[in-house]
Amino acid sequence: MRWLLLLGLVGTGCVSYEKKPLDAPAMLEERAELAPGAVDFDAAMAFARAHNPELKRLRAQAEAAGFDVPPTHINITVNTLEQKAPGFVDPVALFKLGPRGARAQAAKEREAALLQELNERDLQIAAGIAEAFATERFLLSLQLPPIDADPKLFEKAGLASRVDRTRVEYARSKEDAERVAIESLRAENRARLCELLGVRPSAALTMLLPEGAFPPVPDRGDLFARPDLAVALARYRVADREFRAAVLDQYPVVGIGPVFNWDIVRWGLFIPTRIPGGADGPARAAGKRREAARFAVEAALLRAEREVAERRAAFVRFEAEAHAAQLGAKTAAIDLHSALVHLEVTPDAFDHLARAGPEAVERLSMSRHAGLAAVRARVRYAKAWAWPHTDGGVR
Repeated sequence: MRWLLLLGLVGTGCVSYEKKPLDAPAMLEERAELAPGAVDFDAAMAFARAHNPELKRLRAQAEAAGFDVPPTHINITVNTLEQKAPGFVDPVALFKLGPRGARAQAAKEREAALLQELNERDLQIAAGIAEAFATERFLLSLQLPPIDADPKLFEKAGLASRVDRTRVEYARSKEDAERVAIESLRAENRARLCELLGVRPSAALTMLLPEGAFPPVPDRGDLFARPDLAVALARYRVADREFRAAVLDQYPVVGIGPVFNWDIVRWGLFIPTRIPGGADGPARAAGKRREAARFAVEAALLRAEREVAERRAAFVRFEAEAHAAQLGAKTAAIDLHSALVHLEVTPDAFDHLARAGPEAVERLSMSRHAGLAAVRARVRYAKAWAWPHTDGGVR
C-alpha cells in the first residue's frame, strides 16, 4: 500500500499522453473559415501574428525549449534478503544547482534564442506584408494608354501602310498583354499575402492601401535592433551556458539518502558518489562551440553592416531608375495622346500613331518592371534597419 501511495505521488507530476491524429484535409478546411476582411498594414500584421503557422511553430518551439530541463532522480532500492531499503537523491541537482542548474539556465537561453528567431521571422513576414501592400498600390497606379484607332480601317482607306498597320496592331496586342500582366501580378501578390497571413488564397481579403511614402525609409537606424544580430548573440549565450554545464559535469556528484533496516528497525545514512571519467572531452568540445558562436556574432555584425550599405545603394539606384522610367512612360503617353488627337483632324497622320503606340506601351512595361524593383528595394532597405521594429509579440 505504501508503494502504491509513493507511485501515486510521483505520477501526479507527470504529463499524460494525449492522442492527437493529424487530418490534413480537415486542417485545410479549418483554414477556409479564416477571413481577414478589409485590413490595413497594422491590422494585417496583427492577423498574421495570430494565424501564421510559421510564427506559431516558432513560438511553440521556444516554449518547449524552456521546459527542456533534465530531471533529477530519486533512487530507491529494496533488498528483501538483507531487509534493507536504501534511497538517495542528489541534493545539488534537486535544487537546480550544479550541472542540472546550469542546464536549466541553458534551457532558458535556448528559449530566449528561439524567441529571437521568432522575432527575426516576424520581421521577414512584416517586410513581406509591406511589400504586398506597396506592390498592390503601385500596380493600381499604372494607367494603360488607350489605342482606340482600328489599323485595318485606315489601311483599307489607303491612309496607312502595311508596316504602320502592323506596328499599331502590335501596340494594341502589347496593351492587352500588359493589362493581363498587371492583373496576373496582382493575383500573385495577393496569393503571397494570403500565405503570410495564414489564410487560403480564396479568403475574403481587401487591402486598405497606405498613403505617402511607404514603407518609411530611415536615414539611419539602430544596427543592434536587427533580429539576426539578436539571434547570434542569443546563440552565444546558449553556447556559454552549455559550456558551463559541461565543465560542471567533470566533477564528482555526491548523493545523500537514508537506509532503513526493518529487521532491527534502524535508520542509517547512505552517501553514494558518482565519479565521471573522460568528461574533459565534452567540456573541451563545448568550449570550442562557444568560441564558434563568438565568431558567428562577429560574422553577423559584418554581414549586417554590408547588407545595410548594399541595400541602401540598391535602393538609391532602383529609385532613380524607376523615376526615369516613369517620366519616360508619361512622355510616351503624352505623345500617344497627341498622335490620336492629330489623327482625328488629319487622317493621313497614321504614321505618327504607328510610332507613338508601340513606344507608349513599351515605356509602360519598362516603368512597371522598374517600379516593382524599386518597391522591393525600398522594402529591403527598410528591413535592413529592422523596420518595422518588432518584438513579435513575445516581450
